[in-house]
Amino acid sequence: MSLTIENLDVFHGEQQTLFEVSLHVEDGEFFSVLGNSGCGKSTLLKAVAGLIATQAGAILLDGEPLDGLPPEARPVSLVCRDLRLFPHLTVLENICFPLKMADVPEKKRLSQAADALGAVYGKALGTKRPAALSVEERERAALAQALVMHPRILLLDEPFSMLETESRAGMRKLIRELHERFELTVIQVTADRDDALMLSDHMAFMMEGEIMQCDTPDQVYNFPGTLDIAEYFCNGNTLPGTVQNGRFESGTIRLSAPGLPDGPCMAMIRPGIISVALDPGDFAVEHVEYLGDYQRLYVRRNDCTLNFVTDLSGRYRTGDMIDLRIQDGKALFYR
Repeated sequence: MSLTIENLDVFHGEQQTLFEVSLHVEDGEFFSVLGNSGCGKSTLLKAVAGLIATQAGAILLDGEPLDGLPPEARPVSLVCRDLRLFPHLTVLENICFPLKMADVPEKKRLSQAADALGAVYGKALGTKRPAALSVEERERAALAQALVMHPRILLLDEPFSMLETESRAGMRKLIRELHERFELTVIQVTADRDDALMLSDHMAFMMEGEIMQCDTPDQVYNFPGTLDIAEYFCNGNTLPGTVQNGRFESGTIRLSAPGLPDGPCMAMIRPGIISVALDPGDFAVEHVEYLGDYQRLYVRRNDCTLNFVTDLSGRYRTGDMIDLRIQDGKALFYR
């Protein structure tokens, strides 16, 4: 089931939170909306689910408008960040609850709930109450509660934000498996770039209620449309400078900038395109961060400060003098 959002506006009181948002999500696609907290991502999901009113625009499922349909009549399920499980019910009873509200007979709803729970964890979890669950188990229970309604579109609101690194990796794998097994259209919103890059077929970057760029993950990462998006994806180096005759200059840094018109420009130099040259130089190491297999160096020459990651073949210390090599043609430029 495809989802089309056209020129959507949403207000909270007098404050506008979504500005002419337009997106298209293909049937069976895994789509992510990425952006900082407060940019409007969760508001967008709630609008699709019918939990908040929209003031302009349209939301269409397979070309049919959702306007006027209450949440329970929409073939979508929303997994919220706050994992809304009733504390006085067992996990299995929580999963059964939306089926009970839909007047599904008891025997059938128990069977469907057990199947949904088995798909995300294991039926043994069903006898526990929410207070006895780990954070990951609560995530899985909420996911089962969403799946029990057999939605065509699954909406995930920051699904991994409370999880530790190891549990996060397992949940990513589970979500992708469920997406493929049940042939779901999945839309997740997240502030974590790795969640978006690892899982998505397409992704949109949102800022202050507007969609700034929408494309495949590799295109958004490698060719960010704005400097803000480029900075979001990496701890990069932003240098103000000038382009003249296809060359960018910022102090002693000179890079090729083919096709750019002359004038002021900002360069984004990602850490991955910087390496230490063999010969000594005039960049002073100001700080070193040990990263296990790697180290991050912060270096300065005159008024130019750069950071980058290198292996441990050279163990650098504060005060060392080094020279750098920047891969020409790899920098990003913005006006």
